[in-house]
Amino acid sequence: MKSLRLTMPLLALLFVCCKQEENNPLHSIEVIEFKEEDSSIAGFIEGQGSESNFGPAVDVSFFKQTQFFATPQHELSDNKNAIYCPTLAMAWHQIEKTFNKPIVVSDSYPNLQELNNYNGYKGSLKDSEYQTAVEIIINTFEIKASAKFTKLLPFSEPMEVYTSPFLFKGKNVEAFYVWGGHGEYRVNIVDYKNDNDFMVRLNPKDRNHEILLWMPEEKPKSLQDAIEQATKMVKVRNTFQPAANDAWRYKFVGEDELVIPKIYFNLKSNYPDITNNRFTLTG
Repeated sequence: MKSLRLTMPLLALLFVCCKQEENNPLHSIEVIEFKEEDSSIAGFIEGQGSESNFGPAVDVSFFKQTQFFATPQHELSDNKNAIYCPTLAMAWHQIEKTFNKPIVVSDSYPNLQELNNYNGYKGSLKDSEYQTAVEIIINTFEIKASAKFTKLLPFSEPMEVYTSPFLFKGKNVEAFYVWGGHGEYRVNIVDYKNDNDFMVRLNPKDRNHEILLWMPEEKPKSLQDAIEQATKMVKVRNTFQPAANDAWRYKFVGEDELVIPKIYFNLKSNYPDITNNRFTLTG
């Protein structure tokens, strides 16, 4: 029987299939003179309506067991959560596009150099699915850049609320689930070795995206390694038919159930490792 109870460690990965779109008006550039009042980019950076949807943002420094990475290449800790979002890389590289000149970062700033050299964010969202803005203040030569996106991925059909006890660190938490013979089309089993090593795909209405939940028995060294391993697993699963004696591993039957804890968060983070770093626009 596959109980597939998702506790920890858990890697949640969002994958997108998309094509490049050029000259999109969602990516703007503005050149202004400095004024005392708030600049036009301020409202863009703060966002509109985000708190009404998710509640007030909490600084990630409040959560001592959670790390926010500028790129997914950082080594994963054994006892901390790790979060990565591509918007910082999107904003950074929009500066390079704005000036149409390469950005050079010296070896004295390894974290900013890593961000500058990282291109893995490309293709994570279509150009039409996110926005960037660059503001250049000419009298102080100050550059402000921002990127944002809002992506809602409701399931193809609602999941059921799990009413039995579901414990995490000794405390009962809210969860939802699906079980064999009852709408299991909402979930696909990508890989199953045992209850501590498996990957499932949650199917949202938007079929250009997929939500992968992966519990690996051997933890990847970094989120980048996790992305690469998960991508390979999905490709393999899409190109083979399991043998008859292994078919049970890839479908929900009988008493099989997948129970997933509900996760709520709205976090913000500073990046002290790249604050006050310097770079050069060449050419």
